[in-house]
Amino acid sequence: AQVRPDGFAVTASAGVAAVPADATAAAALLEAADGALGWAKRDGRDRTRRYDPAHVRSTSLQQRRAEILALLDGEDTMRPVFQPLIDLETAEVAGYEALTRFPGTDHGPEHWFEQARRCGLGGPLEARAIALALAAPDRPEGAFLTVNVSPSGLLSEEVARALPEA
Repeated sequence: AQVRPDGFAVTASAGVAAVPADATAAAALLEAADGALGWAKRDGRDRTRRYDPAHVRSTSLQQRRAEILALLDGEDTMRPVFQPLIDLETAEVAGYEALTRFPGTDHGPEHWFEQARRCGLGGPLEARAIALALAAPDRPEGAFLTVNVSPSGLLSEEVARALPEA
């Protein structure tokens, strides 16, 4: 890590995969590099790891789809949490950002949304996140609500149906 004069530390982790040793197809190469990146982060961050199947769990497309379908079909597999957004002029809560959490899993939301996009289920997963945020009984009232949606999600029919007209 390099510490800048302002006191902030800047670090980076990297995952590396090579053609043809690790893969020749672009999707497989990206998958191998992503797995190596996950290994680097699990090892303590601020390091580089080259793909090694002994250290990187490879998940087939079929396995990935099954995991995402289980999240979509499960009762308590996803839940929204609401992060307040503060108006800096008044120091009052102006709105909320709905963030999706996946209780009982070892991965954060970015992992699940990325895996869903990779196996063609990004739209349905994002639509479920939106629907859960809008239907949450503890949803804050009287303020605006934002939900993160990927560009590809905005183009999906599932997300379009989940968004309110107003």
